[in-house]
Amino acid sequence: MKSLVGLYLYNNQLNGSIPRSLGELTSLTTLYLYGNQLSGTIPNKIGNVKSLVDLDLSQNQLNATTNNFSGPIPKTLKTCTSLFGVHLQGNQLTDNMSEYFGVYSNLDFIDVSHNNLYGEVSNNREQCAQLKTLRLARNNLTGSIPAEIGNATQNHELYLSLNHLPGMIPKEFGRLSSLVKLVLKLYSSVLLSNFYNVSSIPSEFGSLLDLEYIDLSTNKLNESIPSIVGDLFRLHYLNLSNKKLVQAIPLELQKLVQLTDLDLSHNSLEGFIPKNFQDMRRLLYVDVSYNQLEGPLPNNSALREAPPEALKGNKGLWGKVGALLPPCNEHGSKKHRKRYLERGSLASLLGKDDEAKELGWSKMVNIVKGVAHALSCMHHDCLPPIVHRDISSNNILLDSEYEACVSDFGIAKFLNLDSANCTAVTGTYGYVAPELAYTMEVTEKCNVHSFGVVTLEIIMGRHPGDVFSSISSEASSSSSSSFASPAPEMPISDVLDQRISPSTKQEAEEVVSLVKIAFASLNPSPQCHPMMKKFSQLLSSTQRLHLSKPLHMKTFGELLALDGFTT
Repeated sequence: MKSLVGLYLYNNQLNGSIPRSLGELTSLTTLYLYGNQLSGTIPNKIGNVKSLVDLDLSQNQLNATTNNFSGPIPKTLKTCTSLFGVHLQGNQLTDNMSEYFGVYSNLDFIDVSHNNLYGEVSNNREQCAQLKTLRLARNNLTGSIPAEIGNATQNHELYLSLNHLPGMIPKEFGRLSSLVKLVLKLYSSVLLSNFYNVSSIPSEFGSLLDLEYIDLSTNKLNESIPSIVGDLFRLHYLNLSNKKLVQAIPLELQKLVQLTDLDLSHNSLEGFIPKNFQDMRRLLYVDVSYNQLEGPLPNNSALREAPPEALKGNKGLWGKVGALLPPCNEHGSKKHRKRYLERGSLASLLGKDDEAKELGWSKMVNIVKGVAHALSCMHHDCLPPIVHRDISSNNILLDSEYEACVSDFGIAKFLNLDSANCTAVTGTYGYVAPELAYTMEVTEKCNVHSFGVVTLEIIMGRHPGDVFSSISSEASSSSSSSFASPAPEMPISDVLDQRISPSTKQEAEEVVSLVKIAFASLNPSPQCHPMMKKFSQLLSSTQRLHLSKPLHMKTFGELLALDGFTT
């Protein structure tokens, strides 16, 4: 056994103390006991293993005493002159960290995070000249971050998060030219926050060109995001959430083309999200919730596919696509806006037989999904909610991939929840909710009605016209159904666009589901209209109505009898 070089007993259920006899394995270079239930202290005799290079005792229940430890690492280990890495994170170590630097001068890696260590971060870094990774997160360290930490120019990773470190972020951090990861997240406890001085991100950060990971969340920074962050072109993770950051998102952030994760939530940022965020193609996760942001979302998949929780609590971010275009004004015409998306309007596409045939039902269904999601965002994820008031096939634009974009916010209204009346009926004839003519009350339900007309127009390939009038007049208020429909014996296929036909059973079921959604939106009683959020969720799910026989044999009476999409 004395010739044993590596001992790997990690991720088991070992308990008790570490046996002192391990100190007799004098040829040992690697000792991995992590992920067990070991307790007690690290035996002094491990210091006899002078060839030890890598020690990992993390994720156990070890505790320490000041008699045997310099900080969390036993002083006897200083005889292990080959020791390269020490992993003691996730234990119950309790000791003063202030003076441990310098005892283990050859260490390259130290991780003592997730313990109960106290004291201050030592400024004695000169005797740790080889140290590249220092992880002290989630302890009880106090005092300010020493400026001398900037002398450790060889540092690659520095984790000081979730301690009790007040004061400024030292500008000397700018000398850490090799730094790749920096985590300075602080506790957000109300009690502790009173001890933190308001700080800022030093401009010297702009020289840390190797940084790939920054987490400064829950600090009490109250200035703007410095433009120099945009110079950190290697960044793939940036978390500046839960601060008091103000002003606009700097345009320079769009230069972070390697970024995959961006969290700017819970600040007071204002203005638009820079349009050129659409060029950040590697972005996978974005959270900009609870700011004062407004305007269109850039055409970036991370933003387009972001869950509502990542966008909510803002002044007025618009919809799913980069694309929910801003209002027209004297500086921009409707014609100019429609050129922005090369496929033109939905109305134009439906009027061209060749394009409609090429499009097919699959893309038609996706267009309805896009419109539903955009309206859901405006109604439920903007504060205050936005009511478009002119949803029509002319104001739904299509990009090169036939993604739907809601445009022309010229008469859009931020909904005043206390008073939502209008003085004149606005919108496009044939799409406006009929109740507006006599109530003059603007609510989200007005958009739901218009959405139903557009959905039916997509299904039929033309404006519903007389069919729509028939639906409104013939609906029975005593019907058990929550939406109006044509005569029960009328075949569903009679209202479908005759230029195209569903090619698969799945397509047929999706189309029938749209028919039911359309008529649910056109119920003569606005109170019975489902919320757009409900429609968006249904269309985004895999749920659809099941057809027990071919589509051309299905009638509206049978459609009403099918379960699903109820209000």
